[in-house]
Amino acid sequence: MGWYGASATGAPTGFAPTELQVDSPAGLIVVVVFLAAIGIGLGGLYWSLIARQARDGRVDWGAAIGRMSVVWPRLVGLALLIVGSMLAIWLAAVLITLVLGTALEMISTLVVMLALSLIIWLLFYVTFGLHGIVLYNQRVLDAVWTSFRLGRTQFWSVFGMILALVAVEWGMGLIWRLAPLDSWLWAVAILGDAFVVAGVSMATMLFYMDRVPIPSSALAP
Repeated sequence: MGWYGASATGAPTGFAPTELQVDSPAGLIVVVVFLAAIGIGLGGLYWSLIARQARDGRVDWGAAIGRMSVVWPRLVGLALLIVGSMLAIWLAAVLITLVLGTALEMISTLVVMLALSLIIWLLFYVTFGLHGIVLYNQRVLDAVWTSFRLGRTQFWSVFGMILALVAVEWGMGLIWRLAPLDSWLWAVAILGDAFVVAGVSMATMLFYMDRVPIPSSALAP
């Protein structure tokens, strides 16, 4: 099948998967937090480059890297705010269902559905919080509030944009997965997916810029 064929473990043939053993729950938490922070930092750099391209028409690696000391902590704060809010909603739903017990199973089901609806509602309205941070250098709460106002005043535009993005990502994912792992088309699929994701990211940035003028809470980069 070739050196880049799929092995039984799911890794390309000829490559041993990297394993990291964690012996304690505390160690697992540390690893997860560390990897999440690194991922957020790399994501922040990527989105800073996209924002710079959308706003100035050029990619400035030096400026993007220089702003990471500000962007990175704010994106971590945004992630903590979103995840914390989702956990609070879900925990409240779980506690309510435990109190109601099996005697009111129908109401418990409605509570769970309501919690899921609130989480979806939350994610919808904070979708563009990231854009405010990387594009207008807003603080976390200012970026979230701007995103909320955008969703409230232009609900159908935001809904249509999110729906289009999901459809594009889903459709392209189906296409790329058609490429077999033992073919050079797999490498083309990876590059093609990266190209599509970059285009989609730029589309969201231009969408945000077109509908959100520079807010008063924007800070000088």
